Amino acid sequence: MGMTDLQIQTKYFILGCKFNDAEESLIKLRNGFSLSPQELTYFEFLGNLFEQMDMESEAFKSREHPELSVEATRMRPFFYNALSELKITEPRFIKEVYPIFKSVNKKSDLKTGDVSKIEGILHSMTSQCMSKTATSSYVYSSL
Repeated sequence: MGMTDLQIQTKYFILGCKFNDAEESLIKLRNGFSLSPQELTYFEFLGNLFEQMDMESEAFKSREHPELSVEATRMRPFFYNALSELKITEPRFIKEVYPIFKSVNKKSDLKTGDVSKIEGILHSMTSQCMSKTATSSYVYSSL
């Protein structure tokens, strides 16, 4: 049995919230504040998700996190759209997004330019997810 429209929209909403929470946590980190254990879990999740979005990564090829495959498939176009919006074409950066997420609690590993780009990606992906929930046929049919 397939997912209902409401279930799909809920998935977009949850992912949009996670992207937003991670963006806020990155801003907090950039401003010199420590992250809570909960905030660090955002980045662990996103590191795994983004790694699954990269079809050339070892984690994708080995199916390391199969539970994320559907979400990764849904989010892949949003990720590449965000890269396009932000004019990010550097292969090095694209390949390093998920390792950056996985090491986010190590402030010294984060470069200021990378943090700004990641904030932009997360902001764009939040917006794209939320626009999917706002234009849901469920929303219109329930009015």
